[in-house]
Amino acid sequence: MANKIYLVRMGQTMKEGTIVRWYKSDGDYVKPGEDLYEIEYDKASANVQSTKDGYLHIEVAEGETVPVSTVVGTLLTKEELEAGGQKDAPIPAKQEAAPVKSAAARQEKMKASVPVKRMARQMGIDLADVVPAGSDGRITEEDLKRYQAGEGRDTTQRQTGGRVKASPLARKVAEELGVDLADVKASKSSGRIVREDVERYAQGLKSREAAAEEHGQAVFAAQETKADRREPMSGMRKAIARNMVDSYFTCPVVTYSTDVDMSEFMKLRAELNEEFAAQGVKVSVNDMLIKAVAKALEAKPYVNVSLEGEEIVYHSDINIGMAVAVENGLLVPVVNHADRLSVPQISVEAKQLIGKAQEGKLTGADMAGGTFTVTNLGGMGIDMFTPIISTPQGAILGVGRAVEKPVVINGEITVRPMMVLSLTADHRVIDGAPAAEFLEELKRYITKPFLLLLG
Repeated sequence: MANKIYLVRMGQTMKEGTIVRWYKSDGDYVKPGEDLYEIEYDKASANVQSTKDGYLHIEVAEGETVPVSTVVGTLLTKEELEAGGQKDAPIPAKQEAAPVKSAAARQEKMKASVPVKRMARQMGIDLADVVPAGSDGRITEEDLKRYQAGEGRDTTQRQTGGRVKASPLARKVAEELGVDLADVKASKSSGRIVREDVERYAQGLKSREAAAEEHGQAVFAAQETKADRREPMSGMRKAIARNMVDSYFTCPVVTYSTDVDMSEFMKLRAELNEEFAAQGVKVSVNDMLIKAVAKALEAKPYVNVSLEGEEIVYHSDINIGMAVAVENGLLVPVVNHADRLSVPQISVEAKQLIGKAQEGKLTGADMAGGTFTVTNLGGMGIDMFTPIISTPQGAILGVGRAVEKPVVINGEITVRPMMVLSLTADHRVIDGAPAAEFLEELKRYITKPFLLLLG
């Protein structure tokens, strides 16, 4: 009996996932505990193992994004494999199709057994071009052999979505000559482009370029231009886009900014690093800021909130998310119970999470449960910015760089390292006065950092 393979839910907020890769090929035998596929979801990735054995039949190709619980494959018995798959399998729910399917995806839809599909891929044959000899429409190994010998070829080209109707040979010649088939006019009444059409177009293009050069006209030659690079959005990029759009168009936000003197904060950091150097602990500005934010949230709990439906959730735990830049994206691992950790403990935890993020090893649990987020662009030379809230959280703190500036203290001008803090808050749950009070409390812990060492 065939066993279905589902797109598993990796976290409470996960709605869909992208199949990054299959670790087995169509028709391969799979044992329990072996890696089946890699999934990318909500800016994280993970491997999914098989719990059953059987011969793999892939139903969702690499790179496709589908909802949670979608059937992405099936584990067949040997008899089912030889029969060409499970005949009585239910038709999966209709998915929104991409405008143009890849050749591999089209082959999966053709009526043929798994071994025949694999044989076609090995021979470089598009099953859609093969005419089956049998009355049932199923393509067999004999049909592939006839096709390779020049028989049994489909003489009427299909057109799917925006795909240009052209013979396989015409496509090959067009690729060799650098011709875009969309620019070529078919001479046949069927509208199908053949090799002669491509060669005629290429010859005409050369003649036009030669004539233009002869008359001293500027020629815009395709080979002299640099083509734009296009690539599909990764699962991480899609998740970031979806979350940012949801936040931007859902939350009526206000950003509150203030300057803070970092003099004492920097002094304490230097002392802590000297004290813990022997233990290999190096405290960063961000480590201390996470602790300061946790203390301020403890004192002003009405900022440690989320909006869920029509309920305001006042969180008992203080879990600080920290934005980490990674290749082609952004991840937000969470330092849980930051109010209960010392500054050195936060430093160790934060560095472990940052390392996992940069190595692509974060799990859903590492990024779950955040109640407030800190994003620091000071190390990149940014003075001030307006961060976007990570919904459903109620607020996010943007941190700029510390820059020496002239300030007036006790009537005298002096130079101090000043930093801009920017709190973006959801006005549905946090009003202006509470937001300002939180920033003042945070400044108190920054300007009197010895308070971070108490309790």
